[in-house]
Amino acid sequence: MKNRDPHTLQSEATAEGERTLVPSVRPITTRDRLAVLMDVPMRPRAAQKPLDIGRSIKQRATSLICSDGEPAMILIPDDIRARLLANGAAEAETDHFPVVKLFDPAGAATWLLTEMSPDGDTLFGLCDLGFGAPELGSVSLAELESVKSAFGLGIERDLWFEASFPLSVYTEAARIAGHITDAERLLRRAAIRLSSPHSELPPDVAGPERP
Repeated sequence: MKNRDPHTLQSEATAEGERTLVPSVRPITTRDRLAVLMDVPMRPRAAQKPLDIGRSIKQRATSLICSDGEPAMILIPDDIRARLLANGAAEAETDHFPVVKLFDPAGAATWLLTEMSPDGDTLFGLCDLGFGAPELGSVSLAELESVKSAFGLGIERDLWFEASFPLSVYTEAARIAGHITDAERLLRRAAIRLSSPHSELPPDVAGPERP
């Protein structure tokens, strides 16, 4: 029987092929290979598109403004202006449905507007400046268009707003909530209170109805 040559190196079969066993060197295990892969930063298989997460709030806000500095959104388009003017020319006691809703995207101010004066600037409706005391009053369209927040945002128009009740109901609901609200439950509650002859009195002190 021949003796094995002490200088001949042994080998072993691996998934990568035949590997030579070197004396005094520990064979590389699967765990070793995984550890090396984990130390390498992960790289996507395909090129990724850059995200705008790193853009500042001011940069994103500025993108809403046209290059000439004018607001990107027209607050009162021609069709809405015509409806507001028509309501303004109607009888003073008419309880109009709100025509347009304007709001401050960087704050709590909101306006539900029903009328416009012949001057084309004075708007009337329910005004809520975010201080918990909404009230009926007038506001200048020119002033609303000139408003700019700290981030460069201007007043915007709610594109999806559609009034379900007359202005008096929205006013009563705002009085209950402390702010202008679109909540259907509060609006219905306000409508019921306005339709009741004793809406300002609790049920136990309202007294009997007159014959």
